[in-house]
Amino acid sequence: MNYLGLDMSFAKTGWAVIEVDKETPHLIKFGMIKTDSKRESYERIDDTVTEIRYIASQSDPKAVIREASIVGRASTATPVIKTHGVFEHEMNDRYELYEIHGATIKAWARKVLNADGKRNDKQLVADAVEKYYGKIDGLYTPRGRLLDDVADAIALTTAWLEKENIIKEKYKKKK
Repeated sequence: MNYLGLDMSFAKTGWAVIEVDKETPHLIKFGMIKTDSKRESYERIDDTVTEIRYIASQSDPKAVIREASIVGRASTATPVIKTHGVFEHEMNDRYELYEIHGATIKAWARKVLNADGKRNDKQLVADAVEKYYGKIDGLYTPRGRLLDDVADAIALTTAWLEKENIIKEKYKKKK
C-alpha cells in the first residue's frame, strides 16, 4: 500500500511516496515541485496541484498526508492558503486526505535521534530521516544544500504512519 506525503507551499512543494509492506515502510520515490515565479499566482497554484495529481495518479496512494498550513507573515499567507484550498478541492473526491502538524514532525525527529527538545533546526528532520531510512541519495543538491521540503515530506509521512499504527515504531523516545 502506498502513501503520499506533501510539504506544500506556494513556491515549492516537497513530496514523498512511501510503500508499506507488512508494517514496514519503504521510501519509493520523492522530489520537489517548484513553480515559476514569473507566472501568475493562479498558474503557479494550478501547476503545483496538477503535478501533485499526476504523482498521485502514478503512485495510487491509499492516503495523502500533508503538513498542516502554518500562516506566518500576512504577505505570504494568502498564496499558501489558496494553494491548500485548491489542493483540497481537486483531491478530496479521489483520495483520503490527512494533515499532520509541524510540531509533530519535529517531535518525531527528536524521538528518532533521541535529541533534546531544544533542537529545532531544519537539519534535525533530515538527520532523523536518514537515521530511519539510511543514506538518501537526492536529499541534498549536488552543492550540498539540504532539500528540507523533501525531508519534511518523508518525515511527516513516516510520523503519520506510526501515529495511525500502520507501521511499527522503529524508535521509542528514551527517558
